[in-house]
Amino acid sequence: MKRLLILTGTIVALSAPAMAQDIMILDANSDGVVTLEEFSAAYPSLENVEQVFTAADTDTDGVLSQEELIAAYESHLIPEME
Repeated sequence: MKRLLILTGTIVALSAPAMAQDIMILDANSDGVVTLEEFSAAYPSLENVEQVFTAADTDTDGVLSQEELIAAYESHLIPEME
């Protein structure tokens, strides 16, 4: 059981940098955050895009950080990219 936990933790740790890189492709101007405009452009068919963006913006600063995006993906708040 201990081996399984260690293996799972290792897999998650190794996949986090790749996930972060994939997520930050949403950052069109490479300023380190994703604006509502950038988010909307990435999800043109998402009907409730503003609501999803607001829910993902947990610190309510009006932009999504890398950490907020990862958390939103992991909780399935944000769908896979189109």
